[in-house]
This record gives sequence, structure tokens and C-alpha cells, in this order.
Amino acid sequence: MFLATSGLFGHDLAVSKAGGDLFADPDLSALYEAMAGLSGAGDKPFECTGTEEEVRSAIQAASQHGTDVPALATCLRDPDVQAARPLDVVLKDWGQDDLLPEALKARVRCAVHR
Repeated sequence: MFLATSGLFGHDLAVSKAGGDLFADPDLSALYEAMAGLSGAGDKPFECTGTEEEVRSAIQAASQHGTDVPALATCLRDPDVQAARPLDVVLKDWGQDDLLPEALKARVRCAVHR
């Protein structure tokens, strides 16, 4: 939540909502690396963090607010984060993916239009 709030609405609001700066603690670096899929562990620490791409884009966006972000320092040096699409571009793709199997599309359309 802190990462998304900072990336979307600004660092000051994220700090205000969280009651502290979760980017100021370098001990949280491994957590952000895991959320971005950079640690090689293969497991997301939280289910609700979004995709690795979304997290990488949010890290990139959060770093652009001109605030010292030691918890993100390792992530920001990673080529995958550096190559991440801008957060606003990633967000425009929401709902545009086509993950529903073809066999179910007609049934879903029928249910939606009832």
C-alpha cells in the first residue's frame, strides 16, 4: 500500500497514511526486491502487491519524487526496474488483458447481459 500510494499520489501522502517512511529503512530492501521478483526466491511476500511488473513500475515512480529511498536503492540499480514501463502506462493496460479462456467467453458475456 505504501509503495502504490507513493508512486500514484506522492511520498508525503504515503508517509502520512502509514505513519512513517517505509522507504527510509534499508532493512526493508529485501522485501521490496521480493515484491519486484528480483530476489530469485520465486515467492511473493504478499499476495496483494500486484504483479512484478506493477511493483517495478511503482518503485520507479516512487523514486522520482526526489526523496531519499534507501529501501529501494538495490531495486533501482536492477536492470529490470530500470527498464520498467512507466506506471501510468502499466495502469492503462488494466482490464485490457485477455486471460479468460475462449471456451468461457460466451458464457460470461451471456451472464453479464442478463
